[in-house]
Amino acid sequence: MPCPIEDLIYPDSFLHKIRIAYWFNVPAFLCQVFLLVTFAVLQKEKSQRHYLSIGLCFSMIMLEVRVLVLSPNETLDGKVSRG
Repeated sequence: MPCPIEDLIYPDSFLHKIRIAYWFNVPAFLCQVFLLVTFAVLQKEKSQRHYLSIGLCFSMIMLEVRVLVLSPNETLDGKVSRG
């Protein structure tokens, strides 16, 4: 159940701004996948890969996939668990 005060806090253009931010994840996801592929293809000296870099890349991909799978309306309707 949405909070009735959210209509007072958020402007009418808030949903439009969320949809714009949602589409920024598509090129970011593609860049992360490209980075992970370069880690796999190039030599270690050329790509400067490290287990921390690969772990960060995997975690960013998981975050971006979660945002891309859920539509902006689903995240606003409270269907996403908060804990």
